[in-house]
This record gives sequence, structure tokens and C-alpha cells, in this order.
Amino acid sequence: MKKLACFLFVAIFVVLSTASARTFVHPELQSSRPDLPWYFPEGILGDVQDPIQQLIEFERYLTVTKNCMQNNLTSFMADANAIRVKTDIKSTSSVTDPNTNMEIILHHHVRIGDKVRVSTLCEQKFLGETKQENEQRLEVVVKDLINSANEAADLDFNHHKDLIEGSIKSLAEQFEVSIEELKKRLPEKDPLSGFTFREIYGIPEEMKRSDFVPRELHLGYLPQFPGVLGVAYLNTGVVFLNPQARIADYLMGKPIILAHEFVHTNSNLQKFPFADSFNAELFASFVMLLPNDSINFFFHPYPQSWRKIMKVYSGFDFNEAIKKIIVIDLGGYVVINEEEYRKAFLMVEKLKKIVLEIDLKAKEAYYSNQLWWAAFNEKLKDPDVVYKMVMAQNFEPTLLDGREKTMKHVMLRREMIKDVTKEALEKLDDGSSNNPTETVRAVPDFALSFYNNSFSSVEKANIEKYFTGNKKAVDFVRKMKAEDAFKFLKSIGTGGVR
Repeated sequence: MKKLACFLFVAIFVVLSTASARTFVHPELQSSRPDLPWYFPEGILGDVQDPIQQLIEFERYLTVTKNCMQNNLTSFMADANAIRVKTDIKSTSSVTDPNTNMEIILHHHVRIGDKVRVSTLCEQKFLGETKQENEQRLEVVVKDLINSANEAADLDFNHHKDLIEGSIKSLAEQFEVSIEELKKRLPEKDPLSGFTFREIYGIPEEMKRSDFVPRELHLGYLPQFPGVLGVAYLNTGVVFLNPQARIADYLMGKPIILAHEFVHTNSNLQKFPFADSFNAELFASFVMLLPNDSINFFFHPYPQSWRKIMKVYSGFDFNEAIKKIIVIDLGGYVVINEEEYRKAFLMVEKLKKIVLEIDLKAKEAYYSNQLWWAAFNEKLKDPDVVYKMVMAQNFEPTLLDGREKTMKHVMLRREMIKDVTKEALEKLDDGSSNNPTETVRAVPDFALSFYNNSFSSVEKANIEKYFTGNKKAVDFVRKMKAEDAFKFLKSIGTGGVR
């Protein structure tokens, strides 16, 4: 969940000194709790569900932990003595080691004699005075990460467990064949390429819970990524988590950040270079739509596309809502209109439920034919277009003061809208030169990799020569099914088409 700490700007919504009476149901104060990891700040509140209070606590915890968990260092030397714990949680997420158990790596945790020394960016200390005390506090850290990892994997799996079946159903409908017939064909190999039809269309394998479990879960600081709370390294099954992320997840009552990173680590859904063909961050952000998270959908940059879509189909303007919420800035202490904030929050919660349903439908469409969607995303220069199309198929716009007025405006101007759309698409087509060696640079990385691995240098030279002399053939190929297009290109490459 990169750059999550940029949420510090939401401090403008925090009223640190105000005369207005406010009543919150406070969760139990977590003060010197022995069952919480040592790096949790004193007095941290857990599972805060009031939207305003969650925002206030979120800003405060980021502020008090920043100096010791975020700074401008460029790198650390990896410590070979860092404590490592092998768990019994099955991991099949990585390409490098797809059948293993998750291992926890506690950076800046080192055994010195009978004690465990821990280091932050502003101090160094032992976890306790006795061996027993050190081991007990270390066990708290490990158990907390294990429990969070299990819960995050469950969140991800439960949301995506029917995704593959939905994708196969979507492709079967496109081919106008039964699901059973398509399933039989998916493992068959194309005689020219050697790829299975499942690989050609990019349909993931059947989903397992272990696909959402990283091979390695690292706890430590991220000096090269200031403000970043979590990082997943594609294909490797490696997730790196800043302690601030664990604190945030505790505050929200669900491992939102951890579940986000676990989607990235699932190489069945996201892996290099295929992840370059869509908005991988947005595809991993469904957890921001859960009711426990009162912050991210409103403020985080990743759901920005969802916010724009909801403005079109609900008329709710997030920017205008913020203007109504802010009352006055008293030298950095911002007074807000709590009534407006709560009203906006109730609307946002309704919108989140809709987007949560659309998220799965959009992914079913995308993973039914990744190659086609990657090309379409590239053509429109929009990695989020699948969400917009699925939304348009299920809802009517209400942007212009309601559905009736909006649809009336659309119907009266539909010919003009068609002309403008056609003109925009033509400009996108004109954005590239007719030089095949230059045009290929605009192709998504994963498609270019597929092209380079599937054709010899002689075949590629023949293909480029053919399309240079037959420019209209490009449109013909675009309308073909992926497997037919591949056969056609193979035929051109071997000299069968002139």
C-alpha cells in the first residue's frame, strides 16, 4: 500500500482543540498491554469504527511513530542475524518457490545472549530484563503477524474464490459455448505456439487460499520508500511491512494494508510482466471498500478512479463534499463540520458496497481474456477501463442532477457524443508513428515479451514488413480472437501470407 503515509494531509480534518461537545464510544484503552507488539505506541486505540475518531487516531499514530519508523536514510545492510520464524501457513503465491510455508523475518530483532535487541530509527533497546520476558514479548510480535496474515489471506480468498469460475463463464458467453466445453479446451495446446488456450487468454488457475500467502513476510523499515507502509515484490512471494502498517490495521480492526499486499503477492493474479497491462494497485484495493476502513476510499490515491466513476453514476462529488466539511483553519488546527462529514460518510459507505460488487464483475471480465483487455487498455491509455465498462453495463449515469435529466441530455446529444468518441479514438490511433519499430514500444510490456518469445527474429522481420505494406490489416487482426490472431501472425512470419 505505497505512500499510505501521505494521509498525513488528512490532518486538516482533525479538530485537536474545539469547543463543540462530542461523544464517542471509546474502545478499551490499549495502555502497556502485554498482548500487543512492543512497537505499538502507548494508548493506541483498537478497532475504532466511528469515522471521525478513526481519522483522528490515524493522524495521531502516524505523527507519533514517524520519526522512529520513517526517515530519509537510503539503505540498511541486511542483518544475517535477524530473527527468522518458519510458520505452518501454506504458501503457493510465488513463481520462485510455489510450494512452501510462510517465513517471518524480523529485521532489527537480534538475539544478544539471553535477550532480544530491537532497533528503531531513533533508539535501541532490549525487549526485557530476563530471558523469559524477552521470549514472551518476541512471541507476541510473531503471533500478531501470524494472526494478521491468516486473517488477510481469508479476506482475499473469500472475495476472489469464485473469480476463475466467473471468468470462464464470461469467456464461454463470448464464444457462445457451454462452460463445460470451454473447460475441456483450456488445457489443450495450440499446435503452433505450444501455449495452452488457458495461457493464451490469460485465465488464472483455480484459486487457493495459499495463493494469497507470501513466501516471506518481512517486518522492518523501508528507507528507500519514504512514507510507504507496505511493498510486495511481484513473482517472488515477498512482502515487506513497516510496523506502522500493522498499527494502522489494528486501529481499523481488519488487516487492510496486509490484505492489499497479499493480493499483489499472488502470482496467479498479478505477476511481472503481466501486471503492467492493468492498474495492479486498484485491482488489489478491494479491502479499502470494507466497512472497517473509514479512510481510504475517501482519501487514498488508489481508489481515485472509483471515486470518479461514482461521481458519474451517483452524482456524489468527493471534492465538493470536502469543501463543505472544512469550516476554518486556525493555524493548522482545522475545524470541521461534523454533520456534513457524517452525512458524506454515510453516502460513501453506500457507494463502497456498489463498488465492491463491481470489483468482482470487472475482474471476471478482465481475467477472461487478459490479452484483449491489455490491448484495449493500451489503445485507450486507460488501465481502469474495465471498471468503467462494467459499471456502464449495470447502471445509468446520474451526474446531471439525477437519472432522468442525465439520460435526457445524453439522448438529445447522442450523435454528437458518438462523433466526439470516434474523433478521440482516431486521435489515439494517430498517436503512434507508422514505423513498426517505434510502435512496438507502446505495446504493454507483457505483450511485447509474449511476442518476442513466440517469434524468431526472421519471423518478426517478416511480420513488421508485412504490416508496413498492409496498414489496414492491423484493424483486421484487432477483431480476431487471440488464438486466430496468433496463427495468422505465425503464418506471416513463416512466409505463408503475402
